[in-house]
Amino acid sequence: SESSMTVAVWTMPFAVRACPTKARLSGSMPARRASSSAKAMVVALASVSGFMSPFSSTIYVPALDEISKKLHISRADTLLSVTLYLVFQGLSPSFWGPLSDQLGRRPILLSTFTVLLGANLGLAFSNTFWLLLVLRMVQAFGSSSAMAIGAGLIGDIARRKERGRYMSYFQSGVLLGPCVAPVVGGLVSHRWDWHAPFFFLAAFGGLLNVVLALFLPETLRKLMGDGSRQPRGIWKPWVPMRWTP
Repeated sequence: SESSMTVAVWTMPFAVRACPTKARLSGSMPARRASSSAKAMVVALASVSGFMSPFSSTIYVPALDEISKKLHISRADTLLSVTLYLVFQGLSPSFWGPLSDQLGRRPILLSTFTVLLGANLGLAFSNTFWLLLVLRMVQAFGSSSAMAIGAGLIGDIARRKERGRYMSYFQSGVLLGPCVAPVVGGLVSHRWDWHAPFFFLAAFGGLLNVVLALFLPETLRKLMGDGSRQPRGIWKPWVPMRWTP
């Protein structure tokens, strides 16, 4: 019968194993097995990660006039760095989302946030207009991965009746970013100079990347199956967590 059929499943970071076809393909096992605390942690990490992209977009807006003066460019040229960020922020999730569906949520999020860290450090020491534009595009390319992967994380762990609630928590982080960013950017740029918002982003983003490396579990169902598989390498969080009750 269909329920007794088995298939061999092989994924990159996991061993070959046999599992019931119906249970393996139903897609409901991880959501049913995950504990409430594990789900809460994944949703919280997804929300904070989603916060980074819109937060990075507007944090330096209060310093635009200073940037124009220091780099000897017009305000229209300075605003071009905002526009290019938004363009890459809109396009990049269509690349990172499918890639995370193949390679896993955790490695893509960690690697893109490492790119984000490098871009922020470069911007913190940048003093030329062309480099500002290039690094802003790289910054958007790295930070926007969380917009797609955050939704994927929630889809991996949530039951159908839970998804609306979890997505609202995730979107709260995303929508809070552009509200808080100008306030933080205004405070630090007034205290120091226009590089200060990027130093702040480097510190905050670096800390977040460490937290993700420590605690974010791999949730992709094609890799984790019913949640009982043990990940290895980059798919394994540095601090092991109890995934099931």
